[in-house]
Amino acid sequence: MMVKDYPTTLEAQLPAQSSNGVARMTEDVSLTRTAAAGSLVAGACLLMTGRRKGALLAAVAAGVLMAIDNPEAAAELWDRVPGYLRRAEDFVGRLEDTVAEVQVQGEKLKQTFAKR
Repeated sequence: MMVKDYPTTLEAQLPAQSSNGVARMTEDVSLTRTAAAGSLVAGACLLMTGRRKGALLAAVAAGVLMAIDNPEAAAELWDRVPGYLRRAEDFVGRLEDTVAEVQVQGEKLKQTFAKR
């Protein structure tokens, strides 16, 4: 049985250091991704405080920044939008039918109790 030898010193466990002593991350942090994440957080905060227009603007800004960062994913999402809209339209139609049925049943129930 072979036992793996893991680094025991703290220096061996830390990430590589740059010339100025700042630890380098293994992956580069993208400025556009960071800005998009910040926009999403700002949008969530604005939504929780009741500022819907500002939240929508922040969400749109995050979407634009992510589209800039990853244009292939943005193109794929754009191609899928018609399907999403069809599903949303079907959902709204079913919801309208359900509300209409609840109204009919409510009227029947009201008439039943009014007779007594």
